[in-house]
Amino acid sequence: MVETYEKPIEGEYATLSHCWGKSPHLRLLWENCTQFERSIKLSQLQRVYREAIEITLRLGVSYLWIDSLCICQDDKQDWMEGQQNV
Repeated sequence: MVETYEKPIEGEYATLSHCWGKSPHLRLLWENCTQFERSIKLSQLQRVYREAIEITLRLGVSYLWIDSLCICQDDKQDWMEGQQNV
């Protein structure tokens, strides 16, 4: 996880934004923010996220921005700011 307000990323990045539907999915919340900053296990990620990571790496892109993992979903201000950056 890279906090871009502390250090803007340099270079290209890919984004993944999608309709989550009703199925449960991993998402960033205030309660798991500290854990996400340390690490997120690949086994925790949905298949679409793992595939997006693989494609991003194959393209030689260093960063992948996934809306549900990069915007704190229970923080309206962070959600609004995150949507403006896409």
